[in-house]
Amino acid sequence: SPSPSSSSKSSNEHKQSIFSESLKDYSSLSKRLLDEIVDICFKNFKKTTSSYLTSNKILDSDDYILDISLEFVNPFIELQYQLTMINKSLNTVSVQTFWKDLTDKLNQFIFTSITSNTSTFSRFGFKALPKLTSKNRSSKLIKFNQFGALQVQYNICTLISFFKTFTPVPEHYFQESIEVFNILTLSNDDLYQLSKNLTTLTEVDKK
Repeated sequence: SPSPSSSSKSSNEHKQSIFSESLKDYSSLSKRLLDEIVDICFKNFKKTTSSYLTSNKILDSDDYILDISLEFVNPFIELQYQLTMINKSLNTVSVQTFWKDLTDKLNQFIFTSITSNTSTFSRFGFKALPKLTSKNRSSKLIKFNQFGALQVQYNICTLISFFKTFTPVPEHYFQESIEVFNILTLSNDDLYQLSKNLTTLTEVDKK
């Protein structure tokens, strides 16, 4: 028959195994729950703002108010509330994981919403284009003129600032989005120079 010490060792190993499995289950469940929270926050923001980001609305100087667009007010209020509650409710490690995952999703959503649309980008609006007929209007529709790009940039910069609660440099997590708006809001001279530089680089690559 097994000795008492052998039985005790076997019992301890069994308990350790159960404890280890329980920790794995807890870790897996915790990860799934955190992913679910991130998805809820992201999907809600996406649902309430995608129509604005993918619209072909043209703004003129009277529409550019250098303030949060009305379409963003409610999504921002809800997101701020969610971020505050999560920061209070989750442990430090989970909070870190949460905001990094969320900023990654938001950055990609903003970037693709702006760049994947087939509309033409311009600083000037419809007056800069030849007169459009109803037949070709949709294919040449401008997405953002000068003021439209500046207005959306202001909205997104406001969104980025919400994450200063978690990091002193939230801009690092929205680099693609920031770069897009840096290009869209360039002056005419800077746009010309950028185009010239890109053409030169393309020609060099072909050689």
